[in-house]
Amino acid sequence: MKKTSAKQMFYYRTAIALFIVVFAFMYHVSFLKYASANGQSTEDSVVLNTTDPNSASHPSSQDLETSGDDGSAEKAIDDDDEEEEKEAYKEEKKEKEKEKEKEKEKEKEKEKEKKEKASKAEKELAKRNKKIEKALNQYTKGLTKALEKVKGTPAESVIIALQKATMQEIDNLLSLLQNDEKNGQALIESLDDETLDQLLTQKVYIESIDHSLKEQVKLMQRLVDIYEKHGKKQAALAAQQKIISENPNDIDGYQKLNDLLKQNINKRNIEVYVDGEPLSFDVAPRIENGRTLAPIRAISEALGLDVRYDASTQTITIQNGDRTVILKVNQDTAQVNGQNVKLDVPAKIEKGRTLVPLRFLSQSLGADIEWFPEGQLIAIMQK
Repeated sequence: MKKTSAKQMFYYRTAIALFIVVFAFMYHVSFLKYASANGQSTEDSVVLNTTDPNSASHPSSQDLETSGDDGSAEKAIDDDDEEEEKEAYKEEKKEKEKEKEKEKEKEKEKEKEKKEKASKAEKELAKRNKKIEKALNQYTKGLTKALEKVKGTPAESVIIALQKATMQEIDNLLSLLQNDEKNGQALIESLDDETLDQLLTQKVYIESIDHSLKEQVKLMQRLVDIYEKHGKKQAALAAQQKIISENPNDIDGYQKLNDLLKQNINKRNIEVYVDGEPLSFDVAPRIENGRTLAPIRAISEALGLDVRYDASTQTITIQNGDRTVILKVNQDTAQVNGQNVKLDVPAKIEKGRTLVPLRFLSQSLGADIEWFPEGQLIAIMQK
């Protein structure tokens, strides 16, 4: 075996030392990379390595406790978020339910309005049919009387032609009457006011009812003028009442009626019209301190009001939709929807009938009222 020389031993030792240095350097570089990737500083890594070589793989109990606290905090945050989401969902659900309720209410209101309109239309149709039936009955009576009165006179041919007259032929007849044509004049002069109303007025009304209101009113106004021209005041009055009945909110129509009424010097009672229809009273309306008192029963029925009377307290409660009026007999204060209102004249009882101040009542319940003093005429018109 060859003996190793001192020079060779030096080389061996130097190689081994270089190997150890390179290995240590590479190990250190690898460790630094690992520490950097795990968020640790170089200094911390060194300390960990120097103080406890097992610390990297075996955390302390304090580290475990800290790690556990972090998990609880995260869980608490998650729970809070979940509760907030639940509350938000509940609120959203409530809002949706409210919207649904609002939609249901709107649908109910629409259905209610639809039914009210249908009911109103049905009532209007029934009212119209009733008017036509009444006009036909009057016309039949008037025709029979007129033919008896004018038999063998020039007016007889006019009446016979009138039976089957069209709208155009009626228009032509009115033109003849306005121009004092002989046969037409003979017809007017040979018949009394009642028969003229039953015959001519009702015929014009029946034939014009299917035409526009404007055309109907225009024809009836011509008839009023013809009656006035020939001194047929009662026939003119009846024809004007027909006009108002068909056009109840026309102030000019009431003014014309007022002009006709004031010509009747024998007229004494106040006349009250509600929506174009005259009212009948068993106790006549009267004026006291410049205010008109009228029986509440007839007024309420005409206006479609709900009226209750408490005899023990002499209290009258009148309701019209969302409006409520409360009056007490002989007291000058009333209530309108809970608000006190001073009266110029209190309600009274006369001959077993309760009389109330007409203007106050009408306006409190949302109606318009007009007073025509010359003809002692009151017109109440619902809005």
